[in-house]
Amino acid sequence: MSKAVPKGWKSDRMGKYIREIKERNVNDEDVPVLSVTNTQGFVLSEEYFDRKVYSKNLGNYKVIRKGQFAYNPSRLNVGSLALLKDYSPMYVVFEALPDIDKEFLSYWLTSNPAKNFIKSSTQGTVRDSVNYPALSFFKINLPPLPEQQKIATILSSVDTAIEITKTVIEQTKVVKKGLMQELFTNGIPGRHKNLKKTFIGKIPDEWEVARLEDVAKVQTGIAKNKNVKSKNCMILPYLRVANVQDGFLDLSEVKHVSVDENDVKRFQLQKGDVLFTEGGDNDKLGRGCVWEAQINPCLHQNHIFAVRCSSKISPRYLSLYAASPRGKEFFLNSSKQTTNLASVNSTQLKSFPIPLPSLKEQVQIVSTLNTISNIELCGNACLKALSDIKSALMQGLLTGKLRVSITKNLN
Repeated sequence: MSKAVPKGWKSDRMGKYIREIKERNVNDEDVPVLSVTNTQGFVLSEEYFDRKVYSKNLGNYKVIRKGQFAYNPSRLNVGSLALLKDYSPMYVVFEALPDIDKEFLSYWLTSNPAKNFIKSSTQGTVRDSVNYPALSFFKINLPPLPEQQKIATILSSVDTAIEITKTVIEQTKVVKKGLMQELFTNGIPGRHKNLKKTFIGKIPDEWEVARLEDVAKVQTGIAKNKNVKSKNCMILPYLRVANVQDGFLDLSEVKHVSVDENDVKRFQLQKGDVLFTEGGDNDKLGRGCVWEAQINPCLHQNHIFAVRCSSKISPRYLSLYAASPRGKEFFLNSSKQTTNLASVNSTQLKSFPIPLPSLKEQVQIVSTLNTISNIELCGNACLKALSDIKSALMQGLLTGKLRVSITKNLN
């Protein structure tokens, strides 16, 4: 945070603008018990922890009301602070006084200047802790109240756009899921008159059900810790599970591995390979995407399967079907399950049953699903842009580097 105070602003202790609230639920009323999280703000405790972790007797719990703030003194350094916009946990509770706009304060407390103060002020041995007296001594550069309100309005409008974009993305996913179910069951609309029952469910009469091993070759990957002593050792990039996301690749960090020159062909990826993850968390199971040879040559780890399609099946059709409700259900039911983890081996993957239309219809199904996938991609790109805009605005507006004009009718 800059030591210079912007023109028209004042620098003071936060304690001048906030007041600690110590109201407790002395009548032991049956009220919601909330937890403060660093990503979601206030959440119902039982929903967040999936169980009741609070005391049966709520008489000693603090009460927080609409428009007040609360934070966990042992987790303020990781952002566990929130403004209750709609109402009781054992946290530090405080409220904004009339000279500071509570929405502005809410944004300031999540800004880099506030984070830097928190980081430099934390105390304690096991967990860094910020009690209320320490919080009240934080220095804050504060614009006049009308400017605070204008800043809060601007940032709030971006937040609204972010929430709307998130809603659009989630709705697009719902529509995509339903469309997948329709296309992989009934085919292209108007194309087929009759359906037949198969062990994977109903499909058009003209389609077949093929196991993956009948239409593709499954290639296993290189072991990460394989000791290569050959004089012909090569260092090459290789893909890990972290690189293979659900329907796309994250190549922001690609690591390298030692491999014998004679083994390169065995583990090398080819353009059009469909990449499947062996497992991990349940949401990572069987997720895959098509390799477009973005890096060449490139190998793959043994926790990733490279599926090389024959002329009978389109790589993109296979990738999309694996991501469909039916596809995900197969991997989940076939996997070896442990606590929150699941995995499939190459034998199970080879047995993956796939509804198989003609190549022409496969291409049409892919084209139809790509249309809605592109909408989802645009939504994600828009969400990232809005998040970047918000970060830049917070950095500028909350430090005074970017000033706003105040109209006379703003009170």
